[in-house]
Amino acid sequence: MSEGKVAKKRPKPTIGETFLSRTVTVKIGPELKDYQVHKPLIMHHSEFFRAAFASENFKEGVSGEVTLEDVNPAVFEAFIDWLYTQKLLDFREWDKYGGEHSLIYNGMHVTQLYVLANRIIAPELTKTTLELAVDYFNSDYVSVETIIFAYANLPEEDIYLQLLVDEFYTFFRKISKEDVNDEDELLPTKFLRGVINKYALLATTEQKSLEVENYLHVFNDNVPERS
Repeated sequence: MSEGKVAKKRPKPTIGETFLSRTVTVKIGPELKDYQVHKPLIMHHSEFFRAAFASENFKEGVSGEVTLEDVNPAVFEAFIDWLYTQKLLDFREWDKYGGEHSLIYNGMHVTQLYVLANRIIAPELTKTTLELAVDYFNSDYVSVETIIFAYANLPEEDIYLQLLVDEFYTFFRKISKEDVNDEDELLPTKFLRGVINKYALLATTEQKSLEVENYLHVFNDNVPERS
């Protein structure tokens, strides 16, 4: 996209306004799978798409198409589901996303959705995904692959990275050779530093679970109340 003035956010469209509006195309993944999405809805919930589809700003606004080749189509379908329903499926039902390439819900896939929400600047989805991640990581551990992906794709000050550090501290386990499939899959230095700092700060306390309230404070100023 070329540079330009970001379009102002309009009030959330009604259901009638949504289905009377035209759709835009989002091409996802290496195979460029086409998703038709109602323009006012996706522009309302995502600053990235609001800028992209503003015809006076970007070529995408004229063509009505945006391409994201590096996004998992099944994860994008979770976003579409949220876009129209304002909720995410229980993680045990995530195999409904992706068709023949359906998701087996795990920490990587919820992390991919969080990264996508962060990338398209959709704060309400970011918050909802963070809540889901806390719930998930209270029941299963974070993998080395997920940690590496998160640190490679999120700003270093993002609260999600603190969640991964806290999960590792709270439910510490030994990293085995089976966890690392390649000699290049090394835990990020910033993650290891965070874990060490966590141990130093909480050496005299006991933390048995992750509490969502510890992470949602970053949304207090920029996420509107849900109606």
